[in-house]
Amino acid sequence: MGDFDTLQGLLMRAEAEVGAAECQGVFCGLLAAGAVDAEGSLLQIVLEDVDRSNLAVGELEQALRRTTEVWRANVQDDSLGFSPLLPSDSSPLALRAIHLAAWCQGLLYGFGAADGIRQEQLSEEMQEFLGDCYNIAHLDTETEAELEGEEAEESFMELVEYLRVGFATILDEGAMAMASRQKGLH
Repeated sequence: MGDFDTLQGLLMRAEAEVGAAECQGVFCGLLAAGAVDAEGSLLQIVLEDVDRSNLAVGELEQALRRTTEVWRANVQDDSLGFSPLLPSDSSPLALRAIHLAAWCQGLLYGFGAADGIRQEQLSEEMQEFLGDCYNIAHLDTETEAELEGEEAEESFMELVEYLRVGFATILDEGAMAMASRQKGLH
């Protein structure tokens, strides 16, 4: 069982309202927007509406603390070892597309939830990337016939690569914007 399946199972057992891809997307959005405590913010968002008496919630909280450390390390890896958390490549393309849309939705939510970068600080490139994420989050994944075949698989992989590289770019821009904002506060 991969990281996606493990986290997805924990989130389901804890009856969280987000799935694994969206959860990682939220964390990435928080990081990109310069959230001071991305890990704590993610825990607050994910655990906000869960029943604390559910024994799986404690297990989920511990797993998220460990997982966010790994995600942060992957994000900070200069060799771009980061990739959106999705079902395995052996899963149907339609399922992976649904979770990619959820990842984008999470990224946008996390970006908006962070008390970090202000709208006027967003570069044109960052605005375009976030707009693309919005469009991907709202893709019609119901037409499974369009999500079959080698060409569809290649297009999906290109889209994942675009998101991976685009996220690295906005992460760098977000860090620079936050550094200049913090300089202005001192």
